[in-house]
Amino acid sequence: MQHLSLFLFSFLLTSVSPWFSFLTRRNFVAALVSVSTVPKTVSADDTDFGRGRGKIFRAVTTSDLGLAVRTGVVRGAQTIDSLDGRWERFNDRYNMGTNRKRQGRFSDKREIPPRKELSVDATKMLLSISDRAFLVSLASPTVGEAELTKKVDDLDALLRRSFQISSAVDEYNFKIFIHFRAYHELLRVVSTKEKLASFRLSFDKIVGASVLEKIGAQNVEEVLNWFQANGLIALGVSSQQQEKGEEEEEEEEEEEEDSFTISLDGDGTQNAQILLAEQGLRVIIPDFVGLAVKALVGARSVEEYYMDTEYNSDPSLFKVRQVVLNFEK
Repeated sequence: MQHLSLFLFSFLLTSVSPWFSFLTRRNFVAALVSVSTVPKTVSADDTDFGRGRGKIFRAVTTSDLGLAVRTGVVRGAQTIDSLDGRWERFNDRYNMGTNRKRQGRFSDKREIPPRKELSVDATKMLLSISDRAFLVSLASPTVGEAELTKKVDDLDALLRRSFQISSAVDEYNFKIFIHFRAYHELLRVVSTKEKLASFRLSFDKIVGASVLEKIGAQNVEEVLNWFQANGLIALGVSSQQQEKGEEEEEEEEEEEEDSFTISLDGDGTQNAQILLAEQGLRVIIPDFVGLAVKALVGARSVEEYYMDTEYNSDPSLFKVRQVVLNFEK
């Protein structure tokens, strides 16, 4: 009954008061929650300056009043975030979020160019490079080309029925997945974390250098153009390619020397990467663009981020639409 009365009172205020008409939704919710969480009475003994500052400090930190205020603040913030999230989801559901869109909180749907026809020769080349890099880096007397081929064939026979393969890209993703899963299963012969880390460094270095040698790219733009021309990605954009004003160039000149990013839309290995990660197979990943660029620029590290470029307040609707690579030199 108390909450209902507060709601009706606040509703009347927003209807008749010019001041309340300028409140944002979040500020209004905060004001409403603060009314319901602040303690109603304050003891005169706890606020009497004649009793000394130590009394006041103890009141703030240890008294029932101090505890109630801190608890109220935390609960109030949690309630505000909860109510705010529900309101945003309501707006999204009924297409009422135009104000947030004007404020730049989310953008319209991005237009991505259609992917070019996938080159079968390019996919075979990348798989061949990966297999060779795995065997060279592992250097195990018990795991050779025959053992790797058998493991891949066994996984193909076991898992193909579970995949919905309706296009060349789906077939490419499936083959990438079973090859990299085979690598991880055969990695069980590696006994220590130090040897596993050494294997990963070797694998990444061989793959990156081999891809560069095969495609003959001399800069980042040429790498992205080759992957796009062969249908391996739909679009690739580097922060080094984006046009900037003179002031922005001066401000970011030093930062760009140390790091830069690449965004990939329609990465042909995206689904395989996600599936491998979901199964905990993360020692090596099929990030051919990242490894090639890393080898080209001599980057110290590459970090991947999966992005949903279409805003939605409901986290359950998150869908990976873009892969962002961050390179640290």
